[in-house]
Amino acid sequence: MTKIIKKKRKLHFLYHIEDVGFKMLTESEAEKYKVDNGDVIWNVHKSIDIEPEWFLRHETKEQK
Repeated sequence: MTKIIKKKRKLHFLYHIEDVGFKMLTESEAEKYKVDNGDVIWNVHKSIDIEPEWFLRHETKEQK
């Protein structure tokens, strides 16, 4: 009997990185970037109060 394992997607947030621009990152990726490069990264989602799922809903509409 094979067991189907659903892979849980990690939530991605829109971040603005100084001298780089905008990137979609998980919170752990952003934290690692902040540790490696200093305080040059801002979570745009939290700043303007957008839910991370908003991008997933619009992404699936475009793919249809």
